[in-house]
Amino acid sequence: MEMRPFGKTDFYAFAGAQAWENHPPLFAEDQLADGMRYVLVLDRNGGCLVLDDGQAQFGGYALDQKFHTVEAAREFAERLGKPLTRYDFFVAGFKVV
Repeated sequence: MEMRPFGKTDFYAFAGAQAWENHPPLFAEDQLADGMRYVLVLDRNGGCLVLDDGQAQFGGYALDQKFHTVEAAREFAERLGKPLTRYDFFVAGFKVV
């Protein structure tokens, strides 16, 4: 999965994301095999996933996993790869908010 640093406009939607000391949170958006769009944010406190599903109105899904460095977050994203289904995110540890 390709992640990019947060841009200024990303903070409007994910203002609670916590930057690392030397790097902003990471951001990715893509779609699953069925065409469902998603946005994924990784920060030092874990992750936030918003899918185009009914859970989006309640805050989406959260990953309760500390990333002490931006490199650790990038490694997580690399292991996750390109998710094809929502299940791929659940296996990686994301839970309903």
